[in-house]
Amino acid sequence: MNHTDDGPSTQETAYLRVLHASPDAPAVNVSLNNETVVTNLEFGTTTDYLAVASGEYNLTVTTAEGGDVVYAENITVDPRSVTTVAAAEQVSENASEPFAPVFINDDAYTPADNESAVAVAHLSPDAPTVDVTVAGTDVVVADNVSYGSVTDYVTVPAGNYTLEIRAATAENNGSVVATVDVELEEETAYTAYAIGSFAGAEDNESFTVALTPDATTEVILPVEAPPEEAGPPEDDRSEADGETGNKAETETATGNETETPDRQRVSRRLGNDRLSPSRRTARVARRQRVLKKRNQCVAVRRPCETGLCADDVRRARALGGLFDVELDLGSLGQILAADILHVEEHVVVGVLSRNETVAASVVEEINLTVCHCN
Repeated sequence: MNHTDDGPSTQETAYLRVLHASPDAPAVNVSLNNETVVTNLEFGTTTDYLAVASGEYNLTVTTAEGGDVVYAENITVDPRSVTTVAAAEQVSENASEPFAPVFINDDAYTPADNESAVAVAHLSPDAPTVDVTVAGTDVVVADNVSYGSVTDYVTVPAGNYTLEIRAATAENNGSVVATVDVELEEETAYTAYAIGSFAGAEDNESFTVALTPDATTEVILPVEAPPEEAGPPEDDRSEADGETGNKAETETATGNETETPDRQRVSRRLGNDRLSPSRRTARVARRQRVLKKRNQCVAVRRPCETGLCADDVRRARALGGLFDVELDLGSLGQILAADILHVEEHVVVGVLSRNETVAASVVEEINLTVCHCN
């Protein structure tokens, strides 16, 4: 037989425990497939749960002292089952009920905080059908429970109670035949076993209630992850990023503070994070081409270090052309023409416009300068 005390390792594992509930039986041993799993179990005591593999077993109960067999039958243990095997009935020749185990499923859900669960098992062979109530209240824990039956679990607040065992009546108000004090802890399920001889038969253990904590099951339901929000298509993502950036820069420049730019910046940042490696590479290459083109434009606009260049027009550096004085009388005519046309650096000042100021006179091109760039 395969068994372990370390907990289930597969979905085929089951749990068994044994309760000695036979009022006239001595201490007993219990075996599964000829392997002893419980020794010297006395009346009213319950073993710990034993993890076993599911399947068919031969269950044998013998007296601890003499080794007499009081029960030997084949049983089936279902996968993932949790069972209490109650060694009930009587073993004497004149027993009203012959010895036989009672299989009880311990299938309670784990109670919530500040709550407990209670079930009642009637295993007293000579006790009448009973009701079980809570003293001082109208709470009925079990109704009309006959020998060999087990009630379903009921939920009650955790705490200390006095349970009253009553003769069964329709109103659950029969005479109290026994009482038992119990302490119920939160998040714990219990079974109250009514065992022993109710009539006080000779050589029988007296009637009592054995309260045992049971194994419970905690149900964990699957939770679906919320769907992710779909972003814009990759082809439109760059345009959306550009529009968002322009709007954010405009509002920052004008001093208009709104929550929209912050949200857009966050969305854009997420969008960039989601770009594929190929799109990131293309974006970097595109930016490099733009920068290269700008550098080429700068190189064209500044081809020389001396002379009259585009950057020198409209500024006093136009006098740099004096380094290229022409030794020709034709230049005197050009000087006179320039004087008549007032070729100066004077400009008309723009008063109400933010456009660039423009020279007031037209300048005729000077021939044969070293460099004159547009």
